[in-house]
Amino acid sequence: MSSVAKSLGVNPKNIYNWMEKSVKNEKGEIITDSEYTRIKKELKEVRLERDILKKAVAIFSKQQK
Repeated sequence: MSSVAKSLGVNPKNIYNWMEKSVKNEKGEIITDSEYTRIKKELKEVRLERDILKKAVAIFSKQQK
């Protein structure tokens, strides 16, 4: 870490702090920006699908009464 910090011109403690704040997957691997973007997009789609299903359930529940 010291050599990396020195080459970047930052304090080694900063690198350790950045690593602690990094996003990791369930295997403990750091998630790349592209994977993070893909996950955010997938989450948005899943939420939309959930909302559609909630509305469908509400509509069908009213029709059965």
